[in-house]
Amino acid sequence: SFEYLEQVYGITPALHIQLINSKPISRSHSAEEVHKSLDEPNIGPNERLVTEEDVCIEDTEVKCLKDITGEDRVRYLKAISKEIVDVVRLGCFKLSLPQPGTKPIDTKIVLKIKTDSDGNHLKHKARLVMRGFLAELGQDFFATFSPMSSLTTIRSIFAIANAFVQSRIDTDIYVKLPNGISFTDPEGHKYKNRRLPKLLKSLYGLRQSPLLFNKEIDAFFQTTLGFERGLSDSCLYTKTVRDPKTGIDKFAIVSVNVDDIVITGDAEELIMNIKQQLADTYNVQQFEEVHTLLGFRVKRYSDGSFSLDVQAKIEELFQEHPILASKGKATSPMSPSYKYREGVPNTDLEVHVKTHFASLLGSLIYLSITCRPDLTQALGRCSRGMHAPTFAHVQMLINIFRYLNSHRDLKLFYRSSSKPIDEYFRQTAAKQADLTTIIDYD
Repeated sequence: SFEYLEQVYGITPALHIQLINSKPISRSHSAEEVHKSLDEPNIGPNERLVTEEDVCIEDTEVKCLKDITGEDRVRYLKAISKEIVDVVRLGCFKLSLPQPGTKPIDTKIVLKIKTDSDGNHLKHKARLVMRGFLAELGQDFFATFSPMSSLTTIRSIFAIANAFVQSRIDTDIYVKLPNGISFTDPEGHKYKNRRLPKLLKSLYGLRQSPLLFNKEIDAFFQTTLGFERGLSDSCLYTKTVRDPKTGIDKFAIVSVNVDDIVITGDAEELIMNIKQQLADTYNVQQFEEVHTLLGFRVKRYSDGSFSLDVQAKIEELFQEHPILASKGKATSPMSPSYKYREGVPNTDLEVHVKTHFASLLGSLIYLSITCRPDLTQALGRCSRGMHAPTFAHVQMLINIFRYLNSHRDLKLFYRSSSKPIDEYFRQTAAKQADLTTIIDYD
């Protein structure tokens, strides 16, 4: 229990991840000593850490490359080699003798062509993932929950990094590698049973990976870097430092969304230190400005403003339901003067919308809470028919899609302003609370 850990080891709930290697860590240990102890893999007798020299890939046996030829095959093969070597370099596997009856969990290679926010080709990418649905509750994992940042938090963040496969595993998991990929074991003949790859750190696809990563990164930011965790958003971390030259307080904000770390703020030295610590601790080599996140696109402009849009998601929605783009246009998502017809759905469009009402409405709600607030009021009224839509609700939803089809490229803009009228409204809103909800900060 939390109380037992606190009394015996002096460890707070945020530091539970530090017990994975069964090495009690007290409050007297520095943050550097904590992460140094975590980086030391627990290698027992008759075990050996897998190194990149042990990696063996037979391209003719790799199942996911079976139907791929030409230049794509060469690029994907390079991507697969890089992925396997990178995972091994992180210390994710050791060769170990499993207990009798132990069943290893299958893995697979997932191939993808990575593109930028405009759909231009960036690179061929491969990912080694666990077939986590084969894991058994109570044996291979005990919990899977991981908190997520709210979209309100994410909309205010600018820089992004990734370190998902760094969190330590808290159960014994053996791995069955995909066809064509193996780890050599020169000393394997000494043992009656064949040594299998045992997982030391989490991989994509493992059910508990998001939870383990969240515990790991929470301990990293609070213990190592001294950030404070948000009260209303448990994935938000903040830190304020005073500039010794100007005496002005500056800040850094970090948002963790499952496997993405998003950083912003005006404390440049602190942000550089965060990046360096991430590079040293998790081998993160590349930091880039955010272009896409959680389905919406971020675009910066020369005047310092930026915009958010979900045009790609809208295009996918109309591609999935092409019938929605074939009928009419609308200038408003909900017209107060529109009179809804009585009756039952009888056209192909009306029947389609009623059949997929909940799914379509859910997709639109996601668009509205990301960066399409123009849909919010109409969706609020339409949502009343979520579980039992009437003919009026079907007509409302059709009208919303007609409007969306006519306004696919609308963007949500953020920009600073120094207009005197804006400052006047800010001062007025500070004195009269009933005006704060209608003030536009542009």
